Amino acid sequence: MIRFAIASLVVLALGIGLAWLAGHSGGVVLEIGDLRVETTVLAAAVAVAFVIFVSVLAHHAWRWLRHGPSRFGSSRASRRRREGYLALTRGFVAVAAGEVGEAKRHATQAAKLMRDPPLTLLLSAQAAQLAGEEAEAERHFTAMLQQPETEFLGLRGLLAQAVRRGERGRALELAERARALKPKTPWLLRELFQLQAAEQRWIAAEATLGEAIKAKAIPADEGRHRQAVLIFQRAESAAREGRNDEARKLAEQAQVLAPDFVPAILLAADMQRRRGKVRKAAKLLFDGYARMPHPDVIAAYMALSPSDDPAAKLKRMRDLTAGAPEHMESRLALAEAALSAGDFPLVREQLKPLVGERPSPRAARLMAELDERQYGDGLSARQWLLRAASASPDPTWLCAACGGQNERWAIRCAACGGFDTLHWKRPPGPADLAPALEGRVAAGAPASLPKAPAEPAAATLT
Repeated sequence: MIRFAIASLVVLALGIGLAWLAGHSGGVVLEIGDLRVETTVLAAAVAVAFVIFVSVLAHHAWRWLRHGPSRFGSSRASRRRREGYLALTRGFVAVAAGEVGEAKRHATQAAKLMRDPPLTLLLSAQAAQLAGEEAEAERHFTAMLQQPETEFLGLRGLLAQAVRRGERGRALELAERARALKPKTPWLLRELFQLQAAEQRWIAAEATLGEAIKAKAIPADEGRHRQAVLIFQRAESAAREGRNDEARKLAEQAQVLAPDFVPAILLAADMQRRRGKVRKAAKLLFDGYARMPHPDVIAAYMALSPSDDPAAKLKRMRDLTAGAPEHMESRLALAEAALSAGDFPLVREQLKPLVGERPSPRAARLMAELDERQYGDGLSARQWLLRAASASPDPTWLCAACGGQNERWAIRCAACGGFDTLHWKRPPGPADLAPALEGRVAAGAPASLPKAPAEPAAATLT
C-alpha cells in the first residue's frame, strides 16, 4: 500500500513537470563536434527519461542473466527440502501408527529428496525395524555413526538391537561409547547399570548407579535398595571366600541402606553367629523381623537355640512375633509353635483370621493337623487338606518383571534374568484370577489369564 502511494506520487510529479515544460517555450542545443542537435525542452526531458528507463532495464536484465540460474536452483532445492520434510513428517507418523508400507515409502521418498541427511537415516532405520528388517536397520544405524549430529541416535539404535539379541558384551561396549557422548542421559544410565550388573561388574555397576541417582534417572528409594543389593553381592562373595569380617561389614552396610532386605539381615546375623556373638545375631534378626516378617528370619532366629523344648520355643516365638503380631507369617509361626507345645486354643486363635474364604495353604494344613490331634477328627482334617490343595499359593519370591516364581532370593530372576526384581509376595491363584478374568470377559477382552498378581496378599519386599 505504501509503495503504491509512493509510485502514484512519483507519476503525479512527473505529469506535473511535463505539463509545466510543455507550457513554456525554450529549447535545448546539443553540440558534439560537427554534430548539432536542437530540440525543445520537453523533447529533451522525454529523451533523458527514455535513456534512464533503458539503462535500468538493461541493468535488471544483466542481473537476471548473472544470478537467475543460481536462484532457480536455490528455489528448486528449497522446494525439494519442503517436500522432503513433508515426507519425513508423514513417515514418522506412519511409524507411530505401525503402517509398514507407508513408512518405507515415505522414507524412500525423503531420502531421494533430501539426499540422506540425519533425519532420513533415522526414519529409514525405524521403518526397517517396523518391517522386521533388522539387518537393514543396522545398516542405517551404522551409517548414522559417521555424522556427529546423529552418532548418539545411531548408538541407541544399535544398543537396542544388541540388547534384544542378548549380545550383552556388544551392548555394554555401545552403552559405554554412548555415555562418553552424553554422560547424564537417564535412560542410558539405567541401561548401562543393568548391563554391568548382568556381566557381574559390581564395582562399575555401583559407580553407574551412583551417577544415575544423582541424575535422578532412578528414584532415591529404589537407588538405595539397589545399592544394598550390590553391596550384599560383594558381602556374599567375601563370605564364600572366607573373608568373614569384610562380609559382616558389607552385610551390615547393606542392611542400613535397606532395613527390610531379608538376605542382608540373614547374612549379617550369620556373620555375627560365626563370631560367637549370638546375642548380636539374635538382635539383628529380631529387629529385621519387625521391619520385614519373613519365614527365613523366623527359621534363623529359632536356629540360634535349637535345643529348646517346645514350651521354650513357643516363648521365643511370642517374643519374636511381638514386633508384627497381626502379620500372616507371625500368626502361622506362632500357631505352629503352639501346636508343637500342645496349646490348641492359641493355635485356633492365631489361625482364625487366616482360614476365611481364601485360606493360606499352610493355615489350612495346620487346621487339619489341629483337628486330627485335638479331636481325632479325620474327616475334618481331610476337608482342610482339600481346601489347602485348592487355596491360593503361599508367598514366594515373585519376579516383578515376568511373574516367575523363585524358591530363593537371587540377584537375578531365574526365569527372565531381571536384576533385583524378586519380591516376597503371594502369587495369583484361581481365587485371585477369577474377578480379573470376569472383568475382561465382560469388557469384551480375550479371556487370557494375567501373568502378575492383581493384588498382593502379603507384605512386599521392595
